[in-house]
Parts: sequence; structure tokens; C-alpha cells
Amino acid sequence: MEYQARQAHDAGINHVIMLVDAVTPTLSRLVDRLGTDGIKVQLIRDMATLVRDVPRETDVLLFTDGALVDQQYVAALAEAGGSNLLVSEEVPTTSHLERIDGVHRWCGLARITPAILFGTLDLIGDWDFALTLLRAAVQGNARRIIVPANDYMEGKAALVDAQATADLVARTLLTPHSQKYSMDAGAEHYVLAPLVNVLATRVVRMQLPSLQIRIGALALALVGLLALYPEWTLLAHLLFIAALGTNLVADRLSAMARRSDGETWVGLAPVALVLLGIALLGWHAGAADSGVYLAILSGVIHLTARRKPGFSIEKWASLTPASALVVLFLGTIIGHLSGAVVVATLLAIGSVAMLVLSDRREAR
Repeated sequence: MEYQARQAHDAGINHVIMLVDAVTPTLSRLVDRLGTDGIKVQLIRDMATLVRDVPRETDVLLFTDGALVDQQYVAALAEAGGSNLLVSEEVPTTSHLERIDGVHRWCGLARITPAILFGTLDLIGDWDFALTLLRAAVQGNARRIIVPANDYMEGKAALVDAQATADLVARTLLTPHSQKYSMDAGAEHYVLAPLVNVLATRVVRMQLPSLQIRIGALALALVGLLALYPEWTLLAHLLFIAALGTNLVADRLSAMARRSDGETWVGLAPVALVLLGIALLGWHAGAADSGVYLAILSGVIHLTARRKPGFSIEKWASLTPASALVVLFLGTIIGHLSGAVVVATLLAIGSVAMLVLSDRREAR
């Protein structure tokens, strides 16, 4: 429901109404969380309240329970005029969807005009609200927007009624993070992302909130800092890399819920502690100045990648915090940590220089 509400808001919907059986503490927290992000949500328990509060001068974007579709289709229905239905072709993989006729099945998303909505509300009674409106829209010759069979099979439109479907949707939602224009760069993209995507899909099943995952990332980073006191540098490296990976898992969960808490201090705190650890690693290696420079430069690259997806230099050329840790880890293994700090710092300087030059070329 939260994902649907955020999709509707991103498509330009100003007022989100949720028809529920009862107002539970979980739903109340959901409304508060959405309200904090500027999304107006109203919980309605009965038809009388619905008739009174639904706007009579605008169309309604209707989501049925469990319907998750790609944002492009939500935007298409939000921008279309009149009654529209999102449908898929009649194939074996869509047999669980509501049948419209012998050709199409409903994907759970529709745009309903006020005339159809209020002309149908009096007839609903004990009937299913969404399906009754669907039938009314079909009888009113609503235009159909067809989801290609390939998109449906890839999870870009789904009615989540089983774990297998939920896993497919989760993998689809994670797809942008493995593409060129993701926020990941450097080792985060090439080394951590494949494992992170697998873990994120499994963590979704456990229904763990991203905040708890970020607290775990903070804990790992803090333990890594403590490991530097007895000079357990190899353990510290591994803990710092694990902290970055755990924070990326939280980023995936936030992205799948269409939240942006990765840009807040909660999402950046684990990275900040890891950067502090990188500076301390330089100090332990006898290259304190280079360690500080490396931490600052890799932090700048990290923030640039997050705030400008698909930014102008290649991902492999980005000396991110995880990339810096990989270089330092290799230096520790061969017994030349101080040299690795200097090399990583030079690579970070090169990355920043490439970024500055690329931005200047784009400005021209």
C-alpha cells in the first residue's frame, strides 16, 4: 500500500485514499510516514465516507490489492483522459488475473471518471469495490492500455498473490541498480552490487525495515574502528567493506519502497564512519595526510555518484570508499599498506580531476 501511494504521488496524485477494513497501528504509522514525506493520505472504512470525501470533479486512479506495476504505466494512466484500464493479453501466465473478456485480463490499475465512480457506488453493496468499478468501466467502453507480454513476464506488472511473484517483482525493482545509470560506482558497482541484490531480495521476505539494516551497518563500521585499536587491520578492512555492503542493502530496500532515506544522515552515517576508518588506516600506515586526503576525495566521489546517477565519468574510474578499501586491503596483504594509501590517494585525485574536466565539457 505504501509503494502504491508513493507511485501515485510521483505520478502527480495529490490526495491518496486507502479503503481499509480497520485502522490498525501499522496503518497509522504508514500514514504518518507518508505524511512526513508530504503525501496526503486518508484512511476510509465505509462507503458513506468514501462517497462524501472522494472529489467529484476529478478522475480517480484505482489500485487493487497487491497490484504492482512499473511507474511508466502509472504515469501513462495518470496523464490519460477519461476511463482507462491497464490490461495484459490472455496467456497462461496471466490466468490468475481478473478476466475482462476472451482477449484481455486486468492488471489491477485503472483510471475511473467521476461519472462511472459515483454511478457505481450505490450499486456496490457487498460486492468487491475494485472489481465492481472494473466491470462498470468495461461496460462504459474504457480505453485499454496493454502491457506487453514480455513486460508482464519480467515483473513490470504483477498482482502479488504468491511468494514467487513477490520475488520476481523484487528482482525487477532491483534491475536499475545493475544498469549503467545506477547510483553505484567503483567497487560498490562491480564487487558489492551482485551480492547486495541477492541479499536484498531475501531480506524483503523477512520484512525488515531499512532503518534496522542501517543500524547494523553503523554497528559494523563502529566495530571496524575498534578493531584498528589493536591494529587488526585486515579485520577492520573486512568490517568496513561489510558495513558498506549492508548499507547498500538498506538502499535497495528504500528504493523498492520508493523512499529516499539513503540521502539523509541515517543513510550517510555508515559511509562517514567508514571514511573515518580509511583516514585512520592511513595514520596506522604512517601516511596520515594521504589517508585524510583519500577519505575526503572518495567521499566526494561517493556523494557525486549518489546525487547524479549516471554521472559523467566511467564507473570503473570512480575511486569510491569501497574501491579505496579494496586497494588498501591488497596493500595490507602484501605488507605495503603505506604505499597502497598513496596509490589510492593518487587514483582518487585522478577520479576527481576526470569528474571536474567532464563537467566542464558538459557545461560547454
